[in-house]
Amino acid sequence: MKPFRLSANEILWTMAWALVALALTSLPYLLGCYLSSPDMHFGGFVIAVEDGNSYLAKMAQGARGEWLFHLPYTSEDHDGAVLFTFHLLLGKLARLSGLSLVTFYHLARLLCDLLLLWVIYVFISCFVSFVALRRIAFLLVCFSSGLGWLLVTLRLTSEIPIDFLLPEAFTFLIIYTFPHLALTRTLLLGAFILTLVAFKNKRRLWAILAGLACFLVGLIVPFHVGVAYVVLGSYLLALFWTRRHIPWR
Repeated sequence: MKPFRLSANEILWTMAWALVALALTSLPYLLGCYLSSPDMHFGGFVIAVEDGNSYLAKMAQGARGEWLFHLPYTSEDHDGAVLFTFHLLLGKLARLSGLSLVTFYHLARLLCDLLLLWVIYVFISCFVSFVALRRIAFLLVCFSSGLGWLLVTLRLTSEIPIDFLLPEAFTFLIIYTFPHLALTRTLLLGAFILTLVAFKNKRRLWAILAGLACFLVGLIVPFHVGVAYVVLGSYLLALFWTRRHIPWR
């Protein structure tokens, strides 16, 4: 990890391109609202509609006052579980705001996306000192999502490309769809940055904050904690290999 400082010009440049990305990903939703009518109502989602509606249902549980998730598709009595905490909390905030669930959902998407794109640039800056290279890396991460769209356009495949189906693999698809994935990736990258700072400065507080970030990841998308374990575990193994002793601290 290299020491770095972001200039005001870099900050403005990053925020400008982040807003461009948010505008592009919001256009289909705005078009859906514009074309909506009493006979053909736009539900608020243009991709992964089933997932989106399920998240609105979980937000509705939160708006009704629930703090634990209950499975609605069973007639059996059961206890609530600490699942989908992010969406339950969004529902509570939506109720307090007076906005509809779908409107508040997309406001949360924009906010989480903006935070993610900023943290991505900071993460890149931890390793790249050349500003032009930072910007190229940021734009690639921000806008690349595979070439599946080209295959569909040229009718070279009858299958749905994976970059239409797996938002976890493509940042552009994350900011286009689900705020909980954007927040999870933000927390993961933040945990990695905090861990590097803790190792560099030998401060336990930063390590504790990294652990807290991973804990929040577990509350939002539990299986993503495994990503943190693999990355940080590999980092520790690399330190052990280069230093020839276990970095117990």
